[in-house]
Amino acid sequence: MRVLYWNINGVAHEAAQCKLRELIRDFKPEFFCLAEPKVHCSVAFGNRLQLEGFSSHVNHNATANSIANIWVCYLNSINPSIINRSKQAITIEVEGVHISFFHASYVQTTRRRLWQQFNNQDDVTLWLVMGDFNCILRLDEKKGGLEPRTSAINEFSDWLDDNNLFEADSLGTKFTWTNKQSGTDRIISKLDRAVINAAWLAKFENWRCKALLREVFDHSTLLGYSFVVPRPKRAPFRIQKMWFLHADFLGMVSESWNMPAHGSLDFIITYKLKRLKGVIKQDQLRFEDAALHSDENLSDITNLNLMKEAMSKLNYDQVRDHVVQYYENKFNGQELDYEFSLFDYEHPSISEVESLSMDRIPSPEEIKQVVFDLGADSAPGPDGFSGCFYRHCWEIIQDDLIKILATRLGSVLDNLVSEEQVAFMKGRNIHENISLASEMVNELHLKRKDGNIGLKLDISQAFDTIKSQLAGWKGFSLYFHDRIVLVKSVIASYSIHNMAIYKWPRKFILQCERDARNFIWTGDSNVSRAVVVAYDEVCCPFEEGGLGLARMSTKNDALIMKLRWNIRTSKKKWAGFLRAKFFGRNGCIKFKGVKSSILPGIRKIYKLVESNNRVFLGDGRTTSLYYDAWYSDRCFSDILNDQTVDRNVLLGDFWLADHWEFPEVHMDRMLQAGVIAAQLPIPNGGDDQEFGCHIIHALFPSFQIKI
Repeated sequence: MRVLYWNINGVAHEAAQCKLRELIRDFKPEFFCLAEPKVHCSVAFGNRLQLEGFSSHVNHNATANSIANIWVCYLNSINPSIINRSKQAITIEVEGVHISFFHASYVQTTRRRLWQQFNNQDDVTLWLVMGDFNCILRLDEKKGGLEPRTSAINEFSDWLDDNNLFEADSLGTKFTWTNKQSGTDRIISKLDRAVINAAWLAKFENWRCKALLREVFDHSTLLGYSFVVPRPKRAPFRIQKMWFLHADFLGMVSESWNMPAHGSLDFIITYKLKRLKGVIKQDQLRFEDAALHSDENLSDITNLNLMKEAMSKLNYDQVRDHVVQYYENKFNGQELDYEFSLFDYEHPSISEVESLSMDRIPSPEEIKQVVFDLGADSAPGPDGFSGCFYRHCWEIIQDDLIKILATRLGSVLDNLVSEEQVAFMKGRNIHENISLASEMVNELHLKRKDGNIGLKLDISQAFDTIKSQLAGWKGFSLYFHDRIVLVKSVIASYSIHNMAIYKWPRKFILQCERDARNFIWTGDSNVSRAVVVAYDEVCCPFEEGGLGLARMSTKNDALIMKLRWNIRTSKKKWAGFLRAKFFGRNGCIKFKGVKSSILPGIRKIYKLVESNNRVFLGDGRTTSLYYDAWYSDRCFSDILNDQTVDRNVLLGDFWLADHWEFPEVHMDRMLQAGVIAAQLPIPNGGDDQEFGCHIIHALFPSFQIKI
């Protein structure tokens, strides 16, 4: 259903008529409505518009005392009937579909009559309401002029809710009206829009409304149509988990995989995957049409003619020269003098023993472990098969994989790839480099021997604000549970980088949670509504009667705790730099004199992390006698309430061969702390290991967030 609406503000103007003919020629609507034509509606004037294919009969709302302010035109092949008409609206019906064209009054009290006229409509009838509502729906839909009346916005919003209407997906310009002024006198707002019900959207899938730029008068033209995204003619193959549920899937894989194949090992595995892909494409397990049409359809004469015409206009020499010139400009430049001594840096390398271990043939168990360590939902390779396929079909394909996946490279990658490279390396995290870069930026002002330099790369943000992300979705068309999933997804995108590094201000967290709460309850982040259940009560797991949401402050604290733990336990250079900056030589955290963007968050959770830290004794050489919890759940300095004891006293200094031997001064303090000598732990050898003792229920009573 293609519908056009335009508050034309005078159809007698030649510019307006030319633009109207252009719009109808390009858009080809089945219906179009003109508001404020400002001329008498007549057959003669209709002929003057020269609208080929449209009926000479125009539905309008003229009365004996006034000319029509709404014209409704339609194709000759359509025979609509008038449902009702008034000074502010006309509703037509065609084949069970209702279309209402509004030109609402700018006076709020008069506009209420329109809301009352179209109140309590049923949900079964397909209904589209399109036009100039002379009212905004949200505060950000107006700029300039007087502050919009909240009562008018609420009346409009309530009318939509009462009739189960929601705004259609919108494209184009946001503001559809302007007062044509400039500077401080300029006013722009969104007065024109299209609203629909669920029945309409179910019938006309992906129906949306596009607001064109204002070219002739003060209002934008609205174009409503079903947006169709054509499926690519050659869509890449991707394995789908849903196919695993089919009873014949494994049998089909086994039959294809066990068919003979000859050649090298590398060729056989690739050939079998390609053959299997072809079998799956032809099988009925797919939910879409398996017959993919070729781009070269010889029966499509029109398409071939268009391609031939396009090729004839193509200037190959011009394209060639343009590409060559582009890359010459990009890569050719002035020769620079390099300081090659900067590259004289020795990275750790693998030992001879490790090199020999890579030559050994791995066991089937090792290979299976490597394959099952692949992310089940990770992005597939060029062949379209992701980790979930190899897991699900392991019993069938393992013999071939064991032959080809004989590699021990992963065990020595840390020595082959420098620790500064964190992307695509298991056990490494990009947060390491983000933390380091953030703190180094804070030190650019410090004077150093060789100076400081910072290079800013022009990389767009990976995410926008929660408000704009949720506002971009039309929550009215989503079910309640769908909105919850969307809110979780948006909030999760923040935890990827930002929340995992920085402490968020309380005001910002409250604003974000307000937008998320509004979106869940109303479908719009800008519209609030009173509800019976408090947001705090729904922020708990489903098993406890909640919605599976977590408070953003809780999530922020948990992620910063993880960062603090990595800073404490990592032996990499980034962690050493941050430890030296955030902590004194005595091991205590610094509370002043440090310019840092990360330290405020570390300070907030510091005591909580430290109080839940435990040590598994190796050789005791890195474990503090008084400040690490190696004997019980608390360290001796906390038990004695004495923070003056020497932090540099290490436990490993008192283990002699097979027994403990503590000086008297230390033993007296340990006895005061309740130590029983016979129950002292025995070192296990190797490095000491720190770990979080348990889940911190005091902070996270519902969600189990481990450090």
